[in-house]
Amino acid sequence: MHHRSRHPATLVAAAALAVALAASGCTSKGDAAGSGAPASGPTQITTTTSTPPPPQPITAGEKHFIHVVRAYHRRLNRNMNSGGVLTETSVDATVTIDRACRSTLRKAGDPGRFAPVKPMVQRTCRILGISSGQLNQMVTSGQISGGVVVANDINAFNRSLNAAYKHQGNALTVLNLALAKATRIQHTFGQG
Repeated sequence: MHHRSRHPATLVAAAALAVALAASGCTSKGDAAGSGAPASGPTQITTTTSTPPPPQPITAGEKHFIHVVRAYHRRLNRNMNSGGVLTETSVDATVTIDRACRSTLRKAGDPGRFAPVKPMVQRTCRILGISSGQLNQMVTSGQISGGVVVANDINAFNRSLNAAYKHQGNALTVLNLALAKATRIQHTFGQG
């Protein structure tokens, strides 16, 4: 007599069918009382969807950080757009504002959820550091206070001044982008 072996896939399918029938309450012998009725009522599948909690409001520390950065931005923008005559005093004031960037950022404290803004402000400070170095060199060399006498001095003065203003413009652009990102973060947390 030849005995056939069952294919493994057939065995798996039969086992799956038996599990499905058992789960649905169908049995070949009925329930314990022999009535043939399913042992339990129909299975109900319920799903619950939970809504995420609303985001936490901006903290006092985060508000302080962005307030300090925005105040510095206003101060820098006001200085850059003041126009007027270029004097040693006006250049010294610009150098002072440029150099105040790093200390202002330290005073701003922990950015919290504004952390993506901080590297942009740090970049602004690095660029302003270059600008302040160029402007300070103009003051200390006497180029502003009437020391410009020959054409080479005038050309060097113009190159230094243009480079300093270019760096200030770049720094202001980076700071504007940082503040735009900060505004998006505030809107994300419902406080725009």
